Amino acid sequence: MVLEPFKSATEILGGDKYVTSSITLRVFKNLLASLKIEDSGSSLKKNLKTAIHDDLKKRKDLMGSIIFKAAALDPRYRALKFLTAAEKENVWKELEQEVEGQEETNNTTQQTTSSNTKNVAEPPTKKIKSLLEDSDDEGDNYCTTELLSQTNQTHPT
Repeated sequence: MVLEPFKSATEILGGDKYVTSSITLRVFKNLLASLKIEDSGSSLKKNLKTAIHDDLKKRKDLMGSIIFKAAALDPRYRALKFLTAAEKENVWKELEQEVEGQEETNNTTQQTTSSNTKNVAEPPTKKIKSLLEDSDDEGDNYCTTELLSQTNQTHPT
C-alpha cells in the first residue's frame, strides 16, 4: 500500500501524449501527503515512509522553481491553488523577471545585429547577376528574378 501512489504517479508522469511538467508539483504534493506516518503501523512501514518522504522532498527541492513556473504557465493550473499566497506571488515575480531579462537580451541582440549589418559591405549588383546567371539549376529562374529585383532596389545600377 505504501508504493501504490507511486504507481499512479509513474503512469501520470510517463505520458507522452500530454504535457507533464506542469503537473509534476501536484504529483509531488500528493505523494508527500500519501507518506504521512500513521501511529498504527509497523516500524518497517514507518521507516520506509520516512526514507521515501525525505528522498522525495530532496528531489522536489532540486527541481527548484521550474516546476512552479511550468504549472503557472499551464492554463489548467494557472491559479496555482496548491501553493500558498506567498509562493504564488514569488512564482509570478520570477516569471516577470525572466520575461524582462529576455526582452533586454532580445533588444541587445537586435541592436548588435543591426549595427553589424550596417558595417557589412554588399557585393556589387554585377557580381550578383553573374553568380546567378552561372547557376546550373534551370528551376532557379524564379529565385534569380526575385533576388535580382531585391538587389536592384538596394543597389540601383
